[in-house]
Amino acid sequence: MLLRDHLQSRFGEFLGQLHTKIGYLHGEFQLSNARMQQPDDTLQFVLNCKDEELFDVIELIFKSNLPGITWPDNPLIVVA
Repeated sequence: MLLRDHLQSRFGEFLGQLHTKIGYLHGEFQLSNARMQQPDDTLQFVLNCKDEELFDVIELIFKSNLPGITWPDNPLIVVA
């Protein structure tokens, strides 16, 4: 939710680009069994994937140049 709030209107763009990257990783154009637009397909995949696949997605988010994600100066990450 924090990421969605941070990206606001660009959240759909973020999910679409993440969909493409996950698709390359898994060799699939469609990530879930339902026929949906890329942002919804990405969310379905993340909500229903195996734990290992979820960790791959999290790693992809931080390694990719996706909108709203900057590393190491990401305002969403608080280092104590």
